[in-house]
Amino acid sequence: DRVVEAMADLARQAGSSNDTPDETLVTRFVEGDFAAFAELLERHKERVYRTMYQFVNHADDAYDLTQDVFVKVFQGLYTLRDRALFKAWLYRATLNVARSFLRKRKAAKWKWLPLDLGGGHGSEAASVIQSMTPPDALEAEEIRLRLARAVEELPWKYREVFVLSEYQALDHNDVGRITGLNPNAVRQRLHVARKMMKEKLRDLVDAPDPAR
Repeated sequence: DRVVEAMADLARQAGSSNDTPDETLVTRFVEGDFAAFAELLERHKERVYRTMYQFVNHADDAYDLTQDVFVKVFQGLYTLRDRALFKAWLYRATLNVARSFLRKRKAAKWKWLPLDLGGGHGSEAASVIQSMTPPDALEAEEIRLRLARAVEELPWKYREVFVLSEYQALDHNDVGRITGLNPNAVRQRLHVARKMMKEKLRDLVDAPDPAR
């Protein structure tokens, strides 16, 4: 963990160059430039954290597991042959760490569903929640909890596709590169996942609109 934090500090001190492709940074790191890895970490740590949080639904766990991901990346990046696929490789490492953690935490307790669901929807949802009256806020919290539990109950092969597609807003090709599935398989699993979610939340989906 200290190594990862030191790398992040190094990146902040050196400044970040968004113009440098990931592929170039990976090459520089493999050739011995630790500052290049620090920049990769600084560039992607928030995305990894958000993805991890969607799976474990606990801030401290997500932070610790994000550290674990980058330790594994630091140790294994030398093995990445196609450096243009770094982002997909990083997502795959994130999923592997999340899956390992969730297997150990069989009796998971979801306390909060992230409001930031990708695509900029988080800030809008947060403002709506904050403007609610207390009874409305309690109802919204109950809905979030129901949704979180429904995601948790999805079999892993559907959950990973659902989270990457719905929360991270990745297209079928990107999800396929991360999970090793072809786009058609991603589309099929996402269809099944959505169907399962709708069934689990049928009373919410079919609830009448009180404004009508």
